[in-house]
Amino acid sequence: MVKGAREVPLVPPPLMLLLALMAQGHRVQAWHIDHGWRAGSAAEAERLGQLARRWGVPFLSARSPAASSRNREAEARGFRYRQFARWAETQGMHVLCLGHHHQDQAETVCLRMLQGAGPHGIRGMAPRRERDGMVLYRPLLHVPREALRQALQRAGVAWLEDASNSDAALWRNRIRHHLFPAMQAAGTDPWRLYRRWGEQAARLADIVDAGLAPVSMARTVDRVSVAWSDWAALSPPLRACLLQRMMQALFLAEAARHQVLPLDASALDRFVVFCATWGGTFIARKARTKSRVS
Repeated sequence: MVKGAREVPLVPPPLMLLLALMAQGHRVQAWHIDHGWRAGSAAEAERLGQLARRWGVPFLSARSPAASSRNREAEARGFRYRQFARWAETQGMHVLCLGHHHQDQAETVCLRMLQGAGPHGIRGMAPRRERDGMVLYRPLLHVPREALRQALQRAGVAWLEDASNSDAALWRNRIRHHLFPAMQAAGTDPWRLYRRWGEQAARLADIVDAGLAPVSMARTVDRVSVAWSDWAALSPPLRACLLQRMMQALFLAEAARHQVLPLDASALDRFVVFCATWGGTFIARKARTKSRVS
């Protein structure tokens, strides 16, 4: 929480977080996005609105358009944050609190490992970050889901379970309902394990950031490049991380680790210019003709 902040929007009212912020004297708004993934989602949004109004909390809700791609989760996430940014601008409230908890963090670390993320992705969700002119806080990342449920029960508030949490088409739900229970049955605590890996990845990410700090990227409309001397001085793991950043700068999207591994393994003196094709897993090589890596 930003020190002295007294107006805090909440999304999508995780009820325990809403109660905690109100108890601390913050003036809150509740923001809710209905992705329409299941029957009854509109009715649930109305129930949340009624509860918020009963508590004297302004409630803003929006329904996202139908997904147009196979990655509906990514589309939904993009719509959410665009809508949050619009509300932040119109409401003049730029501190956003999200209700992700202990289990959410462990699942995120596992999911990103399965997706081939590097240390910056595997470290999980940040307790605090800035995005689109907003300051995002996740104050419940250390709190188990069951503790939140019990706190709501003591407060006399019914627990509202999102039915999409059982949708087996979503990666996170397959982790939650199949992988983690299987690991637990085998005697491993998956939540503690993946949280620990996330913490280790965070330390590695700090080392990577320090190693890449001296490297400067040059950007044009269709090219991102770094000085050959900077590239040559990096170890192969740091080159892979740098290429991820270059691809992200060029395509404005996160590059998966598997998309840069072929380059990571290539001999340094065989090429210098890379032409990346987004959406594929290959990068074409050109002859060494320049003193910059693009």
